[in-house]
Amino acid sequence: MSAKMSNIFLLRRLHSLTGVIPIGAFLIEHFYINFSAVDSPEAFNQTVANLRVIFPGLMLPIVELFFIAIPLVFHAFLGIYISFTMKNNISHYSYLRNWFYLSQRITGVFLVFYIALHVASMRFGFWGLGNRLSVNEHAMDLVDSPFAIVHADLSQPIVLAFYILGIIAASYHLAYGLWSFAIHWGITISEKSQSISLWVCITIAIIIFILGLSAALAFI
Repeated sequence: MSAKMSNIFLLRRLHSLTGVIPIGAFLIEHFYINFSAVDSPEAFNQTVANLRVIFPGLMLPIVELFFIAIPLVFHAFLGIYISFTMKNNISHYSYLRNWFYLSQRITGVFLVFYIALHVASMRFGFWGLGNRLSVNEHAMDLVDSPFAIVHADLSQPIVLAFYILGIIAASYHLAYGLWSFAIHWGITISEKSQSISLWVCITIAIIIFILGLSAALAFI
């Protein structure tokens, strides 16, 4: 194997790995926190407060930078490169698998756009809709009411629709990523194991989507 091919192989493996750990793990944790809003606004606020207790002071932004932001940027940029240089391997893969792969790339590109706007909205009040101003400008007023921040965004129908599309894309992207990860890392080798894994991942996608949608609707 040439040095170039070896580097590409390594990058693709790292791309697959970061999609599962830590990004996939963070997505599930993020949806879990949001799902607490189904109970009540107070429950969501308390869950966020508990997170700040676990990671006090500068520890939270450090964790966000090194365990979320940097892996996410790496995964996103490499994913975009793969998306625009990909070959669907029609001669090697079934028609359905090629559509799965193509959908994975499409949702990945959309999620880069979605996550950028999501972070801008939650951290900087990007949408600027209604009477809500920047979160930073009113940090002292809103810090004890994170529910109000999310509610202000999702109360706008267009924003809610955009978030639902993001939930659908994230659910599919993670589930297919798990299925592909198991194949490429030699966990599921036989056709039977891959078929079973596919149905497991489909179930995971449905569960994640239900959790995400329930949480989004709870905020309005």
